[in-house]
Amino acid sequence: AENGQVRVRFRPTDMPPPLPPITLICGQLRPVHMQRLVRDAVTLGLSAIWFIPPQKGEAAYAKSDLYSPDNLRRLLIEGAAQAFDTLLPHIGISASLADAISSLSPDCQRLALDNYEHTA
Repeated sequence: AENGQVRVRFRPTDMPPPLPPITLICGQLRPVHMQRLVRDAVTLGLSAIWFIPPQKGEAAYAKSDLYSPDNLRRLLIEGAAQAFDTLLPHIGISASLADAISSLSPDCQRLALDNYEHTA
């Protein structure tokens, strides 16, 4: 201790386990709901979140400052802290659902949830 201060240096001995291979693709939501979704999804564990422009929702949500890289990163950190994780998932905004899906591995399982036009 020097002048009443203590210095701590952290050197990890092992790498953390990889994030679960789960990607969430979601239409851009009301900013308040988006904040909750990002934090909670990261807490549950996933490797990526992609937002796409809404087809049936309010297009103005996409212009919210909460979708800025700095705000999204803050939400990722909050969710990871709740999960006691040190890795952050990728987060991005895609131009369309087709573009977001094309970023997925071709052999991954896919599950679609659509509360407007569900048929199965």
